[in-house]
Amino acid sequence: MTGTTRSLLAGMLLSACVVVAVAARPDAAAAADNESPARMLGAPSADQLTLTEALAITLANNPELAAAHAAVAASGASARQAGSFVNPELSLEVENFAGSDELSGFDGAETTLRLDQTIELGGKRAQRRASGSAAQAVAVQQQQLTRADLYARTVEAFMGLLAAQERWHLAETRLQLATKTLASIEAQIEAGKSPTIAGIRSRPLLIEARLELDRAAGELNVARQALAALLGVADAATLVAQGDLAALPEVPEPGTVESSIPSAPQLALASAARDQAAQDLAGEKLRAVPDVTVGLGVRRFEEGGEHALVAGLSVPLPLFDRNRHGIAAAAARLEQARSAERNAQLSTRAALAQAVQELRARRDEARALQDELLPAAQQSFEAVDHGYRAGKFGLLDLLDAQRQLSEVQSRLLSAQVDCHVAAARLDGLLGRLPLAATGATP
Repeated sequence: MTGTTRSLLAGMLLSACVVVAVAARPDAAAAADNESPARMLGAPSADQLTLTEALAITLANNPELAAAHAAVAASGASARQAGSFVNPELSLEVENFAGSDELSGFDGAETTLRLDQTIELGGKRAQRRASGSAAQAVAVQQQQLTRADLYARTVEAFMGLLAAQERWHLAETRLQLATKTLASIEAQIEAGKSPTIAGIRSRPLLIEARLELDRAAGELNVARQALAALLGVADAATLVAQGDLAALPEVPEPGTVESSIPSAPQLALASAARDQAAQDLAGEKLRAVPDVTVGLGVRRFEEGGEHALVAGLSVPLPLFDRNRHGIAAAAARLEQARSAERNAQLSTRAALAQAVQELRARRDEARALQDELLPAAQQSFEAVDHGYRAGKFGLLDLLDAQRQLSEVQSRLLSAQVDCHVAAARLDGLLGRLPLAATGATP
């Protein structure tokens, strides 16, 4: 829990205990404790997970990143394979056998053993290696983009779990407060100090508090499952996040954001894709250059037992296929990649501007709730609670003050999570993964 939330909860419980001290029923309090969903849910385990540990586990276990690693390894192997030489061909020819008269059998046969080798012209082998390296660069940038996306999603899930834990603790405290308040009111009714209608009006408060705790328990389980899916672990029941939501991230300076734009993963990926398209176009142009195949062998004449060397040279004639359509298609793909790169530049700048504005707005909202609205709601509740015990305010006033305080606390948690998530998304867009930007406790 944050320090602010802990102090507020302590104030709420202190006020409730003062009310109970007037006239409380121990048997009712004991029964409420036994029926509390908090007992059934159980307290969080002692094994706690920091954001640093969560990110490390995600990078080690997440299947999406594992698939990206495999894609990089595959593209690297393909790039190395692309630099291989063309294999030679070994051929064996037997002529002039199994014929008629003098050519019957193998007496007049001619046997030729020949080795042919294709020699690639125009630098095709080097071009294939360059195209393979360009494809590997695309896979690497895709891996970086996946890493940045997983970073932002892990921070979002982690902060969501932190908020769910806070809501569960708040709901548990509100149930205890409602139980003790109802017990004190019923005690005052029995003593004739409060009308019976006060007990009837206060009972929905207890029911609502129980339902709220049930909802909080369900949201806590969902938040654990969401984080467990990113961590790549099957058991989510014991996940407990440890951090400080109140440690809000700072808004970066405009100059810092501007200088980091060239290293943004989206732009780097678009640039790598454009380079790959350019290499593919160069490769298609080289396909129009014919290769030369040379051969050398030995021939044996069975009739006289003589041997002789044979040599050959073949060059395909590019009369019908000069790969014009292949070149045109590659040129169109290069233009497409260039357009995609320009679009990535525009969209990334727009996304960064929106992310910075979102972070600034969420931080201002969280600071206002944390520094102004929450203390005001707490003071209002304490004043109404004191006035209720002094007979200056009615039960409805007390319940309304409690509800307002609860709403402000819930809004504060949501605003804090939104602020951390906005900062993580901004860092992901920029390709920066600093732990300090999350505001988590290492």
